[in-house]
Amino acid sequence: SVSDSNSTLEQIIIKNKFSYSFSDQLRRLASNYSTLTELNLYNNKIGDTGATAIAQALSSNSSLTTLNLSRNRIGPTGAASISQALSSNSTLTILYLCNNHITATGAASIAQALSFNSSLITLDLSGNQIGDIGAASIAQALSSNSSLITLDLSNNKIGDTGAAVISQALSTNSTLTTLDLDENQIGDIGAVAIAHALSSNSTLTELTISYNEIRDTGAAALAQALSYNSTLTALDLSASLFDKGDQIGDTGAAAILRALSFNSTLTTLNLYYNGISYSLEESIRKYMETNKHNKIMRAKNLQQLCCSSISFADRNILEIDFPSYYTLYFSAS
Repeated sequence: SVSDSNSTLEQIIIKNKFSYSFSDQLRRLASNYSTLTELNLYNNKIGDTGATAIAQALSSNSSLTTLNLSRNRIGPTGAASISQALSSNSTLTILYLCNNHITATGAASIAQALSFNSSLITLDLSGNQIGDIGAASIAQALSSNSSLITLDLSNNKIGDTGAAVISQALSTNSTLTTLDLDENQIGDIGAVAIAHALSSNSTLTELTISYNEIRDTGAAALAQALSYNSTLTALDLSASLFDKGDQIGDTGAAAILRALSFNSTLTTLNLYYNGISYSLEESIRKYMETNKHNKIMRAKNLQQLCCSSISFADRNILEIDFPSYYTLYFSAS
């Protein structure tokens, strides 16, 4: 019951001698204040005991939608407690757990919760040293989860093996639209696996794999995928300014340029700090500008189609009752 949950929480507060501010936040969370929809506890150093207290409070809460627990020294034990809360909570939609120490063990706990949770749409696990093993746990959860839209796994020491299992999950997942794998250890083999997934995935729109170890072979594989993929709109392949060994050169860039002639959906492509010649950079830039222009023209054509298909009387009603929508779709007609 709620009273039992609150009693348990009070025991946790007293035992761990939490600060007044943190204790107050916990009580408000447990009391299910309808006005408390976002809770930001960034850099509070709450540790595993604090995470356990948060999880206890969440068990009786049905109003919180956004929780930020980033940079709080939370380890596998705290992650396990949060996982348990996620398994029963059905209102939290955004969870930030970046820059903690959950490791592969904590990632496995979170992954287990994802298999049951159907409300979380954004999850940030960046900077948690989950490695390939942790990535495999998350990937397995992605195969069955149907609510997660945005996933950040950047800066997690994920290599080619981890990239491969995530790619396999992307082949079956149909809800994830944004994936961030920035600052990992993914090389050409991992890039080839990701490319294979992009050839069949039809939901991912934004992919970040910058600051990895991808060179020409990986770039060529990704280029081939772009020839077939029709949903990706943003791709970040930027390299490190200081690590000249892990860069895409003209061979990879030329493959990407050829692929762009078949792709009409990609509008943002970041290739900063790679070893690409100026002429190739300019050619790629022009293709991207063309894609952006064509996308705008398609939107305008759709707008005109909407204008022509709605009756004059209905347009008047829309203008009076829903002015913001009218302005958005019909003001240019």
